[in-house]
Amino acid sequence: MFAVGGDYSVGRIIHSSGSGWTEMTAPASKILYEITGFAPNDVFAVGRGPQGILDGILLHYDGSSWAKVPNTPSVIGIYGGHYQAIWGTGSSNLYILGYNGDETDANNRQNVVFHWNGASWIDMKLPIVLPRTWPADIWGYGNELWVVGWTLEANNDSQGLLYHYDGNAWTMDKPADVGLPSGGLISVHGTDACHVVAVGSKKDSGVFKTVVMRYDGTIWSSQLVGTDEAGAAVWTGGPHATLVLSADEAAYVGKIRLADGKDAYPASLSTFGTSAPRNVFRIANSKTHYLVGDGSGGVKISHADCQ
Repeated sequence: MFAVGGDYSVGRIIHSSGSGWTEMTAPASKILYEITGFAPNDVFAVGRGPQGILDGILLHYDGSSWAKVPNTPSVIGIYGGHYQAIWGTGSSNLYILGYNGDETDANNRQNVVFHWNGASWIDMKLPIVLPRTWPADIWGYGNELWVVGWTLEANNDSQGLLYHYDGNAWTMDKPADVGLPSGGLISVHGTDACHVVAVGSKKDSGVFKTVVMRYDGTIWSSQLVGTDEAGAAVWTGGPHATLVLSADEAAYVGKIRLADGKDAYPASLSTFGTSAPRNVFRIANSKTHYLVGDGSGGVKISHADCQ
């Protein structure tokens, strides 16, 4: 098992074989945001590169050591062009999400998705619909892709961002039945093209709540969960097995909910002490899920068994 992170001065990778965690040696980076793997000797991580002018970096682990993937498409910016997320089905089918431009100037950026097909990198030409946008996560099934994030409106209020690629072209989804959350989307995951779940935050009566949006292949539906909670991550194995992670800003803890039905997120919670929960996933064919975030004194990793 691997986890990545950093403090914007040095990226970190840690590894566990089941008994404790050890730090791994890796090429220099500022911070690593996301990791995915297909075998113990085939693991990828993305983030910010080591240059003073921050650049995107893609790393690969071959079972023995980490190395920077050569000839990766350049993303560079005065204050923050980088790769934010990665998804794929194998080392010959990878997608990396990020942006070019200045992190401090939202009008001077371009969101990017690059696809590695095993032979070359392809620019997926994510549409520039709104300039003041931050991409957050990517997930796909077959030839379809979903990208979530948020955009700043003229009054500096944030609004959810949802792109969909149908195998031929991108569209910016604006679900007619529910709209997009007035806060932003931060994570997306699914099982197939008929079960995709995105989470984020939505302002409701002046209070932010976690919003869970579900796509059934035809329409999106949404549900508000909790109070004073910001949605942080989602993992789903199906309509009756969806884990939603959120940050309770008042209690300063992460909270996890397991869906016990298609649209049911019970009030009973598991909590873990982290000021900023980042991700959640469940071990395949098991009842164990892991949560990772920023805790006092450094990275916090917790696990628990669930139904």
